[in-house]
Amino acid sequence: MRFDGGVGLASSVAAEPAFARCLVKNLYVYAMAQGADGAADQDQVARLAEGFASSGHKLGSLISTLVTSDMFRSRRPDAD
Repeated sequence: MRFDGGVGLASSVAAEPAFARCLVKNLYVYAMAQGADGAADQDQVARLAEGFASSGHKLGSLISTLVTSDMFRSRRPDAD
């Protein structure tokens, strides 16, 4: 991968097909306080990644979509 400066690096990373899914999956795991190994989790991550990519990788849009999703809003923290 060749790039010129920070803007070039950002463009190169954003053009990488795995970028959106990787970022979304890590944000999802953090927000949900659990892994993303279940089928429903993987489906949600795929939908979020698709929306994130189609928004032009707008992080604010991703976060808004995540925190207003039914999965996030119905999440019950584990009792310790």
